[in-house]
Amino acid sequence: MESKARMVKPAAPRPTLGKRLNMANRAVRALLEDRIAVHGINLTTWVTLSALVHAGSLLHRELAHVLGIEGPTLVRKIHALEHAGLVARADDPKDKRATRIVLTKSGAALYRKVRPDVEAVDASILALLSRTERAELHRLLALVTEHAVSARTSSKA
Repeated sequence: MESKARMVKPAAPRPTLGKRLNMANRAVRALLEDRIAVHGINLTTWVTLSALVHAGSLLHRELAHVLGIEGPTLVRKIHALEHAGLVARADDPKDKRATRIVLTKSGAALYRKVRPDVEAVDASILALLSRTERAELHRLLALVTEHAVSARTSSKA
């Protein structure tokens, strides 16, 4: 009687840190998108409103940096938000050639309306972790982000 050798599948490789971060980002982003879609906005709009609430106003290049998008994409986004009455353009008092993006009253009201939904998503995810784990998660994400930004900056020099 012949014995059949069993083929053992090798274990799947452990996902890289980049893949894990990407998977987490995509999952959380989709959850947030679903939650705020009832307000007629997407995550890019939310991040824009949030940035302007916290900064007061931003130059185009500053807002592009915050959003992680290029200038031409930002111009289209700002135009759409301006058309919706959520933001306005204002002269920069320090540089007459520059234009600042400011939140309108309607934009600020929408921010206040959406914020509880965004906070609820955060709370639902963070509820999975203990207080110590939440603090450690924030610390580790900041460390990874700082290292990646520093490594990218030094590789361009």
